[in-house]
Amino acid sequence: MSAGSAFEKKVREYAAIRFGLPFRAEHLAGVNYDCVGSPKSDYKIIIEATVNHSLEKVRGDIARLQIAKQKLIAEGIYVEAYIVLEKEPTSFMQEGGKAARIEVVSFETFYRSWYDSQSYVTARLQKPFGSAFRDGETGPDNRPYVPIFFDDADGRRYSLEALSDLVRNGRKAVLTGDFGTGKSRTIQQLFERLTPKKPAEKSPVSIDLRYMWGTTSAEEVLRRHYSMLQLGPAAEKVSDALHHDEFYLLLDGFDELAIQEWGSDPDAFAKSRARTMEPVRDLLSRTKNGAIITGRAHYFNSDAEMLSALGLPQTTLILSTPPEFSVDEAAQFMKSMGYTGDVPVWLPRKPLVVEMYCDFARMGLVAQGSTRPAFWENFITALCQRDAKIRQSYDPEAIKQILCRLARRTRALPSGQGPIVPSDVQDAFAAVVGQLPAQEASSMLQRLPGLGRMSSESEDRQFIDDFIIQGLRGLDVSSIIATYETDLKMSEWRHGAGELGIEVIASRVGSQFSKQDALNRLKGDQARQFGRLNSDIVAGILLAEDNEVDFGGAEVVDGSFSQLDLSSKKVSKLTIAQSDISFLNIYNCDISEVRILDCLIENLDGVSADGLPSWIQNCAITNQTHLDTVARIKRSQLKPTEMILVTILRKIFFQPGSGRKEEALLRGLGQYGDAKLQSKIINILQTRSFISEVPGASGKLYIPERSKTARAGRMISQLQLSDDEVWQEVSGL
Repeated sequence: MSAGSAFEKKVREYAAIRFGLPFRAEHLAGVNYDCVGSPKSDYKIIIEATVNHSLEKVRGDIARLQIAKQKLIAEGIYVEAYIVLEKEPTSFMQEGGKAARIEVVSFETFYRSWYDSQSYVTARLQKPFGSAFRDGETGPDNRPYVPIFFDDADGRRYSLEALSDLVRNGRKAVLTGDFGTGKSRTIQQLFERLTPKKPAEKSPVSIDLRYMWGTTSAEEVLRRHYSMLQLGPAAEKVSDALHHDEFYLLLDGFDELAIQEWGSDPDAFAKSRARTMEPVRDLLSRTKNGAIITGRAHYFNSDAEMLSALGLPQTTLILSTPPEFSVDEAAQFMKSMGYTGDVPVWLPRKPLVVEMYCDFARMGLVAQGSTRPAFWENFITALCQRDAKIRQSYDPEAIKQILCRLARRTRALPSGQGPIVPSDVQDAFAAVVGQLPAQEASSMLQRLPGLGRMSSESEDRQFIDDFIIQGLRGLDVSSIIATYETDLKMSEWRHGAGELGIEVIASRVGSQFSKQDALNRLKGDQARQFGRLNSDIVAGILLAEDNEVDFGGAEVVDGSFSQLDLSSKKVSKLTIAQSDISFLNIYNCDISEVRILDCLIENLDGVSADGLPSWIQNCAITNQTHLDTVARIKRSQLKPTEMILVTILRKIFFQPGSGRKEEALLRGLGQYGDAKLQSKIINILQTRSFISEVPGASGKLYIPERSKTARAGRMISQLQLSDDEVWQEVSGL
């Protein structure tokens, strides 16, 4: 087929779509015409299509169409005439046609008069794509994109380009992932890649399903979507375009469609979800083109239910976003966001978490190298605000408190993570808001951040993100202390707050509650009943960097300590019995009337060459670390400068916590506490990038550079034999 014949065929096809009637070549008034349609017996639409862009050719076509119009009008037949060129016509061509009442247009203009994909693309690119936006900005996320790969169930990996090719080749796929793993940003990148360079090529339509509450059909979704882009008059044409397979579908956030009604059993839940997906099913069933649909996997009980609800075959490709960046991807992403500092070793590499860290650093909400609990506090607030924007009927603080209550609930469960059932959400909602949530609880449960499926074919959910659940437990314990909450079922608790939870509690001593408030919770005869809570409180107080703690005879029985840091502290009047302790640090501690009895200790640090102290009795200990105790260091006859260096390195690199306050870093040096020497050694460690200084709530904080941990360990181990340049420089002071 010649280029001219192919162009004529294409014009006939689009004319049929535009005018909604068949077009064919006809012989009229003694002349052959490429494309003729008849809306009525007395009405003809005549279109001449040509790839010849010369003025002479166009003038000749105008003359022939004029003759046909005159003859047909004489027969009582009205004629609407067009000349469609492959390229844009010149002004002379358009003026000649206008004089004869014949429209001379390019194919692009002819096509856009039916379905103006270019206007849609322009308008869509001015709006955010799902949750891929920046606070304070109204458009899409224009920060550099860090390419990631997507995995299927068999472990095959797909690049963004491979995903684009799937769509172009007519395949439909579902992209699932937890909150903050880049689903919406992937949709934005796909939209940009699939946007055509020529008007008649297929283009993408990207719809945020969070705004489609209450819709039941494809037409309703498209009308609302176009109306939100201020393209309302074009909505009917886009419905026609859907039927004629003119665009690809990118549907973001099936989990954000509101479930309108709920039953009382799991089957009713599944049926309600299926009814909620009705407009999505309708959209997908109307097109043979490729499509990508995204959402949180735990919204449905199984992949089979998900595909059935979406109206897709069970063989449909299901891909997942990676739960975290790789180390290199995280560094590249942070650099693209203008962050030039070190990546904290404790920072989870989930894309949303990394993004928030960079944003907080840019806005000054966290200092570069800030502590983990300081970042977590800002993170959980921003996360709840983000979810509240999606569900504007929910208050961010209420979401946070509901999450805290659910985290508390999991402390009584064997796994420590789930199952969480709809009634748990109802109870948490009622405790926080003061009334039952009617039918909202199950809807919330489908998409609360940090939750995932418990098992296939189950409505139950569980926490899948330790960074979230541990921090929430710390927040919950802090609230219990501050409000002196008493209506608790702590005798059922099986799990402690976790390492991050203890750090959150410690960070709130002196702000949300006083040390005395915390100590008051330990008093009385409830040592066994409140063992898990009391162990969190004791660990938090000790990590809060107070030099001296008198526990006033408090007892903790049947506790669970993720960490118990007694190092370089004066601790008195405390008994811990029949408890699990993951990490116990007794380095350089000053103990009075303290007993640790009948406990399971996984890691014990700071044991002297003389063996276990007498106040640790009848305990099963898995690992003991004899990193140089005071006795060994004294035998080594270290110089004062070397003693200060060893103490600082040990505290900052090898003790729990993300950093150390200035006074805690230098505490316990006794006769070696020369302020000038200490300042010089800290300056050396900063200059050599071993530590960094950041402002804290009550003074300076020193944060370790974790890439130097191995060197710090070797210096402590080798002491005077060390040839490290830092040791040599400090030794020479």
